[in-house]
Amino acid sequence: MSGVKLFDLNRLAKFENKYSGEPVYFVPGDIVSLVEYKSGDAQLSRARPDFDRIRVSLSGDVELDLCATLEEFEAEINRALGATRDSMKAYEEELAKHLNDKLRALQHDVDEQKQEAAFSQNDFCPNLGKDKKGVN
Repeated sequence: MSGVKLFDLNRLAKFENKYSGEPVYFVPGDIVSLVEYKSGDAQLSRARPDFDRIRVSLSGDVELDLCATLEEFEAEINRALGATRDSMKAYEEELAKHLNDKLRALQHDVDEQKQEAAFSQNDFCPNLGKDKKGVN
């Protein structure tokens, strides 16, 4: 049934780590706090004072330094949340289709049983399963 991925990196926020060049992924729902540092700020590390930086605190005592503006950060978080919403909607639609198919099959079985019951109630229809001679 499941054509929707249960785990998809597209639903995680992704930022390029400009210090190492490697991507950083995290779940947007794990954000606890943000601290923004502007380029030229004395609190920025001396290695990269030319980048805007956001320190993100995540649940589980994890902290990340991201080189991004608040607008870039907000856009990426909204993209990840939108991807999660779209995946959830696709899963719900697929589940609804699956359940409708099951209900149709069940309704078909119930209708067949009703027809068999109605036909077996007919006085002129012998119950061949009751006795092999066809006599009630």
